Amino acid sequence: MKSESPSIHFVDGCIQKPFLPFLPKKHIRDTKDPDFLFYSVFGKAEHVEFDGVRIFYTGENARPDFNFCDYAISFDYLEFEDRHLRYPYYLFSESFRSLCKNERQAPYSFTKEHCARKFCSFVVSNGKADSIREEFFEALCLYKHVDSGGRYKNNIGKCVDDKQAFLSQYKFNIAFENSATHGYITEKIFDAKLAGSVPIYWGDSSISKPLAEYGGGLNPKAFVNICDFKNPKEAIEFVKFLDSSDGAYLEMLNAPLLMDKDHDEIFDRQLAKFLDTIFSQGRQKAYRRGFGQWRLNIETRYKKFQRTRRILTQITHLWRLVLSIPKSIIKKLVLLARP
Repeated sequence: MKSESPSIHFVDGCIQKPFLPFLPKKHIRDTKDPDFLFYSVFGKAEHVEFDGVRIFYTGENARPDFNFCDYAISFDYLEFEDRHLRYPYYLFSESFRSLCKNERQAPYSFTKEHCARKFCSFVVSNGKADSIREEFFEALCLYKHVDSGGRYKNNIGKCVDDKQAFLSQYKFNIAFENSATHGYITEKIFDAKLAGSVPIYWGDSSISKPLAEYGGGLNPKAFVNICDFKNPKEAIEFVKFLDSSDGAYLEMLNAPLLMDKDHDEIFDRQLAKFLDTIFSQGRQKAYRRGFGQWRLNIETRYKKFQRTRRILTQITHLWRLVLSIPKSIIKKLVLLARP
């Protein structure tokens, strides 16, 4: 007989640590048949092997599929009964949490000394993003050199070890998302602001709308938003203006980034309530995927696909291993195998 405490498991790249403060105090871990399963977009799609209540979480630009999950936590502005909660990835980041604490405690007090820093930084390791990021970087470099400290477009001779320390040396930081999708906001803009660098942002076009209006809740006076301009060229002209005007630059640098000082608490209360509602119902009542024949047929096909994919992945890895073995060793093995 199962314990009254809910059993929980995490698979497919979904990490338990960020969720710990929001889980029932008396929950237990069950890796075989958990009541509630958290899963993400990584790993080997292990979630299909579990029949309990599935809770999908993503910090990536990916949509939840409610045919396979009962509940989802994502960055989307989506209302679907009690099955979805918007809780963007940045809410788990250290830079965001530190920024919230700082902005609650005291206003910014940057001075003219901060106007004498180097021009602009760029820290990116993923080169497979929207081309606008590379194009903007190259265009801004035509005005002044932009120091790139990531693996992508690196021009300082090495990759930076401490991103915050690196960003703090510059007046501006190119804080572009990998892609632009409504609601998709990561830690990049908060990394820059926390370091005392004005973020040059591109991504979610609703980022400067209030939270209550399906927006990101960030102050438009605290960063350069590419979406506010007709094209990147106009945005660069504005960056040039800020770079040449200490007063305008300091006004933006000292502006709080968060419209709501309790920004983090608003989301945390929602997450606590969302999960408590799920866990308090128990396994059977919390189940939402449904038992319709069409849905069950879809899941059966999905399970077969994922199992086949895992087998093909294993074969591919084995084949690559074989190809990496020197021919001389293979010849010796063939000779030894002969009768």
